[in-house]
Amino acid sequence: MVVEDRDCLQAAMDTNTWHPGQKAESYMVNGVTFVYGDKPVTFLNYEKILRVRVQWCDERDRNGNKEALVQMIEDAVKLARDNGYGEIIFQTDNPALGKAATRLGFEESQGEYRREI
Repeated sequence: MVVEDRDCLQAAMDTNTWHPGQKAESYMVNGVTFVYGDKPVTFLNYEKILRVRVQWCDERDRNGNKEALVQMIEDAVKLARDNGYGEIIFQTDNPALGKAATRLGFEESQGEYRREI
């Protein structure tokens, strides 16, 4: 992708009904983007994303788990930044954990929780 492709990409994003509000700059600064077709037809963006998984030793230890979660997120953000990742993702079906994640800067996306770095 080159700078001259930006307006075409933004026009496509502006009419995208599945992911409203996207900005072309995100494809320009996050990862590597390739353009397919002469018009162009499509844009494909590759990013480095860190998926984290957590296993609690005692699910009932809400206070201890809360403290650990805050520290884990701080560590994951630092690890991701230091190693060139652009996003952290995790999945949970636990409503309390999902709610805590949103308070820590994650956005819910169909059962996954995402935080851009």
